[in-house]
Amino acid sequence: MIDQLISILIQSSWQILGLSLIVWPLSRLSKRAYPKFAYILWVVILIKALIPINIAIPTQQIPVVVLSPVITGQFIQETSMSSGSSISLNIILAALWGLGVLFLGMRLFLSESTHRKRMRRAEKLSPEPWFEDMKADLGLRRPIHLYMSENIQSPLMQGLWNVRIYLPQEYPSWALEEKQSLLAHELTHVQRLDILVIYLQAIVRTLYFFHPIIWLVNDQIDLEREKICDDEAIEISRTDRGAYGEQLFKQLSSERGERPVPVLAGGFFMSDSSLIKRFRYIKEKRGNMTNKLRPYHLVLITVVASVAIIIACSSENQPMPTDSQYMEKGPALNDNVIIQAYDVPPSPVGGYAVVQENVVYPELAKESGVGGTTIVQVVIDKEGVSGNAIVLKSAGDASLDAAAIEAVQKTIWNPAQNEGQPVSVRITMPIVFRLKTGDNEKSVSTVKPVGSQTWDESPRPADWKAISQNIIYPEQAKRDGITGTLTMQFTIDEKGNLLDPTVRSGPENAALIEAAIFALKSTAWIPASKAGEPISASMEMGIGFGTEDEQNKTQKVADGVRPLDRLESVPVTIKGPNAAEKAKDVSYKIYINSSGDFEAISGTIGSSGEDVKVDEEALDRWMKSKWEAIPRGDKLEGRWIDVPLKFTLID
Repeated sequence: MIDQLISILIQSSWQILGLSLIVWPLSRLSKRAYPKFAYILWVVILIKALIPINIAIPTQQIPVVVLSPVITGQFIQETSMSSGSSISLNIILAALWGLGVLFLGMRLFLSESTHRKRMRRAEKLSPEPWFEDMKADLGLRRPIHLYMSENIQSPLMQGLWNVRIYLPQEYPSWALEEKQSLLAHELTHVQRLDILVIYLQAIVRTLYFFHPIIWLVNDQIDLEREKICDDEAIEISRTDRGAYGEQLFKQLSSERGERPVPVLAGGFFMSDSSLIKRFRYIKEKRGNMTNKLRPYHLVLITVVASVAIIIACSSENQPMPTDSQYMEKGPALNDNVIIQAYDVPPSPVGGYAVVQENVVYPELAKESGVGGTTIVQVVIDKEGVSGNAIVLKSAGDASLDAAAIEAVQKTIWNPAQNEGQPVSVRITMPIVFRLKTGDNEKSVSTVKPVGSQTWDESPRPADWKAISQNIIYPEQAKRDGITGTLTMQFTIDEKGNLLDPTVRSGPENAALIEAAIFALKSTAWIPASKAGEPISASMEMGIGFGTEDEQNKTQKVADGVRPLDRLESVPVTIKGPNAAEKAKDVSYKIYINSSGDFEAISGTIGSSGEDVKVDEEALDRWMKSKWEAIPRGDKLEGRWIDVPLKFTLID
């Protein structure tokens, strides 16, 4: 979210700068004749700033395969983490931006609140007949209220529906011509609905307070708007241009000291330099007074608006990469590689664990505790060779991005298939860099087949420990106390690829499910085999989160032996006095021979066996289960295994 915000602000800022470089020279074409033309051009930039997010436009449908994330990292102890800050630059920038927006927003709110409180004491004036005639000439039918206050120096207009014009205390002493010209100026603001643009200016100025071009754009909009209203006021009031200019000069010379002026208002107030520019414009005005746009103005405005739309559009939803994000080996993304549709996506040869093994976590990033997700895009051609990779989303650290690109390009791929033929496709793959802390709050249950057993050797992980190492207990789920065991069903195809992971049972929590799928897909798998040939097979596996009791998972891995079935604790109920003492005498062991089969059971239930009830069905499952050595290649030797018991004591 934060990275996306900063990306939008930076991208939009560059777009605003580029558009301003086009608008600035064009706005000077009619500097002394057509302020309406320049005004519209600058407002185009304002609107572009308010729509910063790229608009995706439809293009040719190029298949992009979105692959599952590969989680990489190391298990480290909490105490060995470096004290280096993990706060990224984007977080700092977002915090500064947020503080700036909050400060300016509060400042605007307080300024408006203060102004409205002062205006409560304003004296309401009855409009003169000529004022109503001016309204009629401008087509204004809604009521417009006049007020007089000692707290303002120049006329100003506020409100969209409840329109109010505030006049300075000296208004009654003004000459009729001066009254008419100044009120004509304010009525023009009302007729043009300038207050809407003023509101938009305040929003853009607050959001882009850091951008000097935005301040320039606002100044130019203010200046050109006042020029337009000056021309209209002179035309409506039939005032001589020289006399109107003298009134501007009078405003400049009659200031009684600085007073706060509300931002959300349209008025005759401006800075000294702006008043001088307006005075020069009025004196040197050429062209028609009504500012009617010429055909070439309309053409240029259309061109600028089209450019604004073009730069706001992108052919894809992802931002375009910079040159520094390309690597130097393999065919480039835009080389003569024909991207085609597919029905079977590409996959790493050896499974996703190979990609994980290819990722070298940069030492400096590891020592500093820096992590993140890099989304890499690359073309996998029909030979299974990866081309130049680009970073669609950075992890916020250049070394992590480089490590992700290198890992993807070192991987050998099974090409995508379309109707049985290899094809070239573009893929995106998230590489997650995360330093994980070792704990006992996650576990893996042994796999078991789904359906009838059709193999001689079952599918299995190349390294049992890899699954547990790949499990990341989501922090939010941990804080919320969400625990339990997810029973995952999936298929391992003949190439060792894990397909279609689904949840059969367990807590319905999206974060836990995502973590379980990540762990399974990030592990290398050995396919099942029959008569020495690899085959596809479906299986189930339990992924546990929380303590052992919370997971409701109690089977043990004893001395490198693992059951092929999922086994749980055997319930034992003990009644009578001293139940806790009796529980100490209850135990069971089973003997597993070198073939992995149950051979014998040994157990005691103490001296008061009539008070002890053992769940015979649960115990029978332990005796019927078949066992294997871990890792599979180790020789299985006969051994005794403790059966875990779950006691219920009733005094």
